[in-house]
Amino acid sequence: MLGLSIWGQPVTGPCVSDGWRARVAAFLGREVEEQGTRTSGVLISWLREHFGQCPQDADAETVGHYCRAWILHLFACVLFPDATGDTASWMWIHCLTDWHQAGSYSWGSAVLCFLYRQLCEACRRSSGSPSVGGCVYLLQLWMWSRLPVGRPEIMPRRPWFPGEPPRRQPTWAYIWDQVKVSHTRLDRAYLDYINEIDALTAHSPYDGDDPLPFPLSFVCAADDDIYRMVCPLICFYAVEYHLPHRVARQFGMRQIWPPQATSTSIELHNVDRKKKRKVSEWASFHHAYIQEWELFEENVDENNEPHTNSAYRQYQSWYQGATRHRLREAWTQDDYAEIQSSDDEDMVYDQSTHAGRQVEAGPILDRMGRTLQTSVRDIEHIRPRVRDPEIRSVLERLSNRLRRAAARCGCRTATTRDVHVPALRVTGVGTSTQGPSGSKSIASEELDDDDDDDDDEQRAKEIGPSQLQEAPLTQPT
Repeated sequence: MLGLSIWGQPVTGPCVSDGWRARVAAFLGREVEEQGTRTSGVLISWLREHFGQCPQDADAETVGHYCRAWILHLFACVLFPDATGDTASWMWIHCLTDWHQAGSYSWGSAVLCFLYRQLCEACRRSSGSPSVGGCVYLLQLWMWSRLPVGRPEIMPRRPWFPGEPPRRQPTWAYIWDQVKVSHTRLDRAYLDYINEIDALTAHSPYDGDDPLPFPLSFVCAADDDIYRMVCPLICFYAVEYHLPHRVARQFGMRQIWPPQATSTSIELHNVDRKKKRKVSEWASFHHAYIQEWELFEENVDENNEPHTNSAYRQYQSWYQGATRHRLREAWTQDDYAEIQSSDDEDMVYDQSTHAGRQVEAGPILDRMGRTLQTSVRDIEHIRPRVRDPEIRSVLERLSNRLRRAAARCGCRTATTRDVHVPALRVTGVGTSTQGPSGSKSIASEELDDDDDDDDDEQRAKEIGPSQLQEAPLTQPT
């Protein structure tokens, strides 16, 4: 999409904050003004002010400095923007100082790695004004190419520069050179988009695209033989795994199931520049992952089986047996044939359903179940330290009652603690349940009056609410 190279050495190297102003001055040929306590880099506004327009009579050295400033600005605003959005990091200078060496890095994998890490961090932010970094331009292009919902209308493109060599022909992103943007009300955008996605009748996001009406730069397909490499992506402190074998359909191949397990190391997500201030040489810190990266040619996914509907049905059977379903409770118990006709679409339920405002019990029950499970864990944590046997007995009965209540609200069983392992099925789309995973004392059953009514109350109710903070608590039907 962007024409960045994949083949090359990983983007990493020394990362020392001491003396960064001197390094930036040597890189740009201009002293950096004092910016308070900021040590992450230079302000983008400073770059624009001092390098906005190259003088017509500039010598070769000055032109080189302006070119470096332009690239640093490109990195800060497009390829590697951080969540602040106003700073150009000095971290990249090590890879850009030598023009001839700069082209030997795998910038494509670094951009993807940095985007993965920024998306991960954005999902975990809980502030009132969260933001996201990384190359969201790449993410936007990918979404427009895969999902027809909400994407703009393609308009006639501006003419490309005449007489350009093959390398300087446009990239795939040129499709969206001129677009007519779709509009929707901010308070309705989430509901509008998910309603449109639900209305898609032919889900084939990985079908081949129509032939492009313009020639592509050959760099767009220069590394297509390693698109499906299974390896870590490296960008200084960030290491994110590239696992194309888990999304084989995206490459037109049959999805092998279950996919090969690959540990993505949760510890890697705890590694960043703030938590590892003492790390000055990331190449040494991530030496093992760099060695794994260097073997990417040997780790290309070898699955070349084409996708077929038969294979997809087999995959669905496996997937349904390896996952659990949460089903929405019926809105009426009346027989379908006896329901009054609603062709006029004036019924309250029809109106609220079509508008996406129907209040469902499932999300509320799901939240209640999770809250009750938290209470159970709190009780079980403190109960062993209670010496009074009568109080311990009361806490045990209370814990059992809350656990059964949580099971009624969600898809857990009364004996499930934290992990639910669904039973395997060959076919069908039912709701999987788990048998008792532990024993319960007879005395406990005799002391509790409510032990005899929890056999059929352990069915799941509703798909849980979206994790998007701006999304409504209920899902449209």
